[in-house]
Amino acid sequence: MEDYGWIQLHRKLLNNPIFLKAELLQLFIYCLLKANHKPNEFIFNNNIIKVDRGSFITGRFEIAKALKMNPSAVYRYLKVLEKLNYISLKSNNKYTTLTVLKYSTYQTDRTTIEQQ
Repeated sequence: MEDYGWIQLHRKLLNNPIFLKAELLQLFIYCLLKANHKPNEFIFNNNIIKVDRGSFITGRFEIAKALKMNPSAVYRYLKVLEKLNYISLKSNNKYTTLTVLKYSTYQTDRTTIEQQ
């Protein structure tokens, strides 16, 4: 995951119910920032893992450390975002694949923007 580049935030976010919930908003923006902007693959335990655009591999302890939150709070907030259909979570005993649903709606491809 590269630590450069940009994401888009639409002003409609101001009218979104998570806007007034600081922890939910912070977590959702974190998900947008961490999500792959193009398909990617990497090796984990000698297996190749493919990660689609809009998804990333993580765990609640990793997110908790990055956001300086309690891991159980992160878990609760992730479940709220999942219930609101902002993200989907697919977990196994090693990691979680987090997918930002409608990622392409939130993050238009840069070449499309440049052509407009």
